[in-house]
Amino acid sequence: MFISPASDPPRAKLWELVLLCGGRVAGAPSQSRLFIGPGQGRRKETVTHLYLSEKWILDSVTQHSACACEDYLLRQ
Repeated sequence: MFISPASDPPRAKLWELVLLCGGRVAGAPSQSRLFIGPGQGRRKETVTHLYLSEKWILDSVTQHSACACEDYLLRQ
């Protein structure tokens, strides 16, 4: 996944949570199909990319399992 620099909570904190839970974080948007947080610039609608709220990470950590993406989709 890629975490937006404009994320709230801050990107560094979300990144740390993901790594502590065994996830992987990409350093660039082009290296991921899952985008967390607000995007910068215009997003292209594609079937292969998901844009999710930061709350998805927080809720998934709390639940000890990845939550359903459908509940956290960001409008494009």
